[in-house]
Amino acid sequence: MLVSPLLLTVLLGALALLTPPGVPVTQLLPTAPALAAALWPVGPTLVLGLVCLLGVTVHSLLSADHSVMFTAGAIGAVALTAAYASHVRLQREATLTEVRPWRTPRSRFSSAPSPDVSDP
Repeated sequence: MLVSPLLLTVLLGALALLTPPGVPVTQLLPTAPALAAALWPVGPTLVLGLVCLLGVTVHSLLSADHSVMFTAGAIGAVALTAAYASHVRLQREATLTEVRPWRTPRSRFSSAPSPDVSDP
């Protein structure tokens, strides 16, 4: 499901606003860019990481809880790592796309039915 990183971000953001200040829901926000790396290209993964980073920064300023800034650092680190992972995944997918046509003719030979040999 391609929208799951976005849904996760919205869900965690809403929970962060609705839960008491002692419940650190914002610490779960780095999971959204990590999930995006598995599904999205590099650009949208970075944008989602920046949105999460901006959201946590605003939440930290409004709640006067500056310990959330450690979560912001984690989101930044995970977003950069997720963007790199997305890049590597896309490269591997492109390589597999190039390899696939070479395999198709061989598979025709290996899957051909064996000739029926009868004893005289």
